[in-house]
Amino acid sequence: MAASASDTFYGWYLKKSLPADFRHYGYTVVSKQDGHPVRSGDESMRFEVRAGDCSQKDCHRDRERHELKSEVSWHGGEEWYHWSLYLPRDYPNIFPVKVALGQFHQERGPVMWMFQNGAGGYWVDNQTIGRTLEKRRVLTDEEMRGRWTDVLVHAHWTHEDDGFFRVYINGRTEPAYDWKGPTKQERFEVYYKVGIYRSFMTRRPGPEPTQVVYYDDVNRGRSCHRVTRHFDCEKITAAP
Repeated sequence: MAASASDTFYGWYLKKSLPADFRHYGYTVVSKQDGHPVRSGDESMRFEVRAGDCSQKDCHRDRERHELKSEVSWHGGEEWYHWSLYLPRDYPNIFPVKVALGQFHQERGPVMWMFQNGAGGYWVDNQTIGRTLEKRRVLTDEEMRGRWTDVLVHAHWTHEDDGFFRVYINGRTEPAYDWKGPTKQERFEVYYKVGIYRSFMTRRPGPEPTQVVYYDDVNRGRSCHRVTRHFDCEKITAAP
């Protein structure tokens, strides 16, 4: 079951990614009445990955995950996205294992954009050439722990040079990351994934510790105002 669209997400339907062997604790809707962090409303989305949490496909590819994916995908055009992310104070960093906390993937194609935890903090991983082209840190580790991080993305999905991918952080009206150029490959549609995705597990001896991350206000729409109350959309959209 997906979370309540009226409370934790808006603008799309989210379903389990790789549902085979998806553990009951991997994704749950939790309440602030029970002491869980919530960005707005009464509920948030809690993701948990423990050692060995892999589907049949992942187990042989050095990966562990619990993620949801958008049922809708985009062939082209402009879209806005927002999510709020909470890392508990005791969240363990397991670098050099790669941990993605959000991604834009392509149907039957390679990933294009990943939001990596890296050695700490939040990194935009631009993979528009089929591998990492550049990484940009938009938040430090200390800026994220024990508090909510608000992420706003404005994307023009295209394989042409007039594309863009802009990332805004925590109410700031200037993009923390601003890419101009192709944002996807020509023959693929883009979809969104939210949760915890761990890869290259054998970079450390393991087994890896449990990781828990919360998300809220995971929204998508055709305008900034449609997806967020945490940013000044007037200033963002007025910028040249």
